[in-house]
Amino acid sequence: MPALCSMMKLKSPTNTTFHGVIELKRSTVSMSEGIRQNLTNQRKEFIMPFFATVGLIMAGNDSEGLRYGVTGTPEKYFLS
Repeated sequence: MPALCSMMKLKSPTNTTFHGVIELKRSTVSMSEGIRQNLTNQRKEFIMPFFATVGLIMAGNDSEGLRYGVTGTPEKYFLS
């Protein structure tokens, strides 16, 4: 079974603590895909400890704009 791994696209570090994560997709990929990717990354089998200090989760693309939520927010509650 292959090892699970994940890579974040953009992070905002402050004194080695990350306060925000942005997942950007190209215009042909739904913004919801970026939200789901962030939610998947927050699961225990991926990189959950990374999100211990993250407050703001953002996802977007150039055709749908940007949506945001806090760590643990379900997809339907992300705001635009």
